[in-house]
Amino acid sequence: MKFLYWNIKSNLNLENIILDCICENSVDIAVFSEYENLDFKNLIQNLNNNYKLLDSFGGCEKVKVLFHRNVQLTLLKEQHRYLLAKITHLDKIYLLACAHLPSNTHSNSDDRKIEIRKIINDISFYEANKISSSIVIGDMNASPFDTEMVGKDSFNSVLFKDIIRRSDQITYHNEKYRRFYNPIIEYINEGTKSYGSFYYQAGNSCLYWYCYDQLLVRKELIDNILKFDYLKQIKNTRLLKNSKPNKKISDHLPLLVELDI
Repeated sequence: MKFLYWNIKSNLNLENIILDCICENSVDIAVFSEYENLDFKNLIQNLNNNYKLLDSFGGCEKVKVLFHRNVQLTLLKEQHRYLLAKITHLDKIYLLACAHLPSNTHSNSDDRKIEIRKIINDISFYEANKISSSIVIGDMNASPFDTEMVGKDSFNSVLFKDIIRRSDQITYHNEKYRRFYNPIIEYINEGTKSYGSFYYQAGNSCLYWYCYDQLLVRKELIDNILKFDYLKQIKNTRLLKNSKPNKKISDHLPLLVELDI
């Protein structure tokens, strides 16, 4: 199953590029942030009505989900910055959490941790009820090594399979915390020139490329990641300009993930 996550920066006239991206990559579930100027009705028509929007109660204002009609996707819960849905596939049920966390430049890590703890509490609630495994995707506005991502009372994500294979949870201060696996370091490298999804060069200690758009999975899915790619081109449209995201398209590169589920 193929997942697309893209923060499109509220830019206008991106429907044709998004259409090409979904069709070219046979995307099953597409998640968008900063989507205010995206005409979903027109996009769906151009997709021959083979896709539909995930039903919304109006509680989430930061992510919108489009999915193929062959996918069984049902909304479970919405909050301001995230939503949870279940994917029913064959005899299994997967939990999908889609998020757009507070900006890194206009807020601090504590703001993101507050939202993350809400997400984790909701995930834990649904995982206790016949969920095969959980998937988190979105703009975390944090780097993979930041405390928001690795903190035991936050996402508690580890970057190495051997750690989560040994145990999918850790006891810390007499509390048990389940781990996520973050595959990012396997997929960013010089060979493919896959450096990250967001470019920022201000400040004395900037990294230039940041992996803000991320995927996390539980232990059961760590060997099911078939593809993880920050797209740099969609058909004939280059998403980079001067070796960084073309802001006329978006300041984020889209994240394409394929999972064997």
